[in-house]
Amino acid sequence: MSEERGAYIPEDTDSFEALDEDNIKHDPLETEPEEGWAESDKYGMTEYEQAHPRPLDERLKEERSDVGETGA
Repeated sequence: MSEERGAYIPEDTDSFEALDEDNIKHDPLETEPEEGWAESDKYGMTEYEQAHPRPLDERLKEERSDVGETGA
């Protein structure tokens, strides 16, 4: 009942070579930060900011909802 299988012969439709890092200019798994963004732009990097925490309303503006806009 077993089928006899021959050696694997690649076809022209194989897309593995298209993913070769030498052939592509940009690695799809490598992400770049948004333009104009830097880690040092965060609040709390200076002595003054460390001594004076940001107000709660400013911190809450950065929060993203876990639930969709329609609610749970």
